[in-house]
Parts: sequence; C-alpha cells; structure tokens
Amino acid sequence: MENDKEGQVRGLVQLHKAGFALLGPVLLASCGMGERGPVIPFFGAYFPSWIACSLIGIISAVIIRLIFIKAGIDAVMPLRVIVYLFMAIAIGLASSILLFGR
Repeated sequence: MENDKEGQVRGLVQLHKAGFALLGPVLLASCGMGERGPVIPFFGAYFPSWIACSLIGIISAVIIRLIFIKAGIDAVMPLRVIVYLFMAIAIGLASSILLFGR
C-alpha cells in the first residue's frame, strides 16, 4: 500500500515536470512572433507605451476626482480608493486600445 502511493506520487511529479518542460517552449514561442512592443520615441530614447498609458490613467483619475470633489460626489461615494483605482485602470486600458490598438 505504501509502495503504491509512492509510485503514484512519483508518477505525478514526473507528469508535472514533463508538463512544465512542454509549457516553456510554447509560451516562449509567442515572444518572437510579430513586431516589437509599442514604444514611443521620447528625446532619443524609446519609452514603453504601457508607462504612458498608466500615466494617462492616473492623471485622468486625479482630474476626475477633483471634479467629483467640486460636484460633491466624492463625499458620498463608497470605497473611494477602489473606485479611483479602477477608474485609473479603465482609462489606462482604454487609452492603450485607442492609441496603440492593443
């Protein structure tokens, strides 16, 4: 009985090792396909587009928060931090889709 369980465990470990050995090349194959990631030339250096989209999202969320404070919506909004966090994420993703098509 003990020997049978050890054999099952050993078989599962070997199966996992084989799965990871096959999974690595499959995941890495997509790295070489297509073109490079979207970058923005900025004063002679290449700036990753995801940083620009993150900054757009954060700055837009801050501006919207200031508008909400003036309108009085901020005071009655539940879970403000989560709302503004997801607002920044949504605006950043939308700007990525609109500006770079990704």
